[in-house]
Amino acid sequence: MAGRGRGRRGDARPLSRLRERYAAGEIDEAEFEHRLDLLLETEDADAATARERLREWEGW
Repeated sequence: MAGRGRGRRGDARPLSRLRERYAAGEIDEAEFEHRLDLLLETEDADAATARERLREWEGW
């Protein structure tokens, strides 16, 4: 189906990457929660905007 997995809530990659980094010990709990808050703030925004905001914040 065209466009499946896309849209406001369809792109879980930033959250998956965040979880992976936390699980691997690359970031601590405070950092994880801060970045999670950034993702949740942009939940209703376009997924690309959320990714861009995290990239700018971290330098991805």
